[in-house]
Amino acid sequence: LVRSGAWMQITAGAVLGKFGSRAKGWSERMLRDGMVHIVASDAHDVVHRPPLMKEAFRALRSLVGEEEAMNLVQIRPEAILNNRDPVSAPDLPILEGNVYENNEETFWDRMSRYFRAS
Repeated sequence: LVRSGAWMQITAGAVLGKFGSRAKGWSERMLRDGMVHIVASDAHDVVHRPPLMKEAFRALRSLVGEEEAMNLVQIRPEAILNNRDPVSAPDLPILEGNVYENNEETFWDRMSRYFRAS
């Protein structure tokens, strides 16, 4: 979806492991692979689901660096709030160690081929 132009958002809680190690692991992988545009608070209240953005920013800085951490929590979200064209926001980084490379045929590739043949 990201490679097709969809914007990806993950929550601060996922980055910090508040939803378990699996959610944390996947959010870290997606961040390292340069597949996340925005990290949001997903705050519901200050007791059960607090914003946690300060803590998430610290974790993001360690994971993707200062500049991309700012892009994730301020620059890209600000572009959305100001109704700017998404192409005006910073591109996703290609981080060192990016291992996302999938040349295998997907389910959707097979379905598309099937329906074209029908």
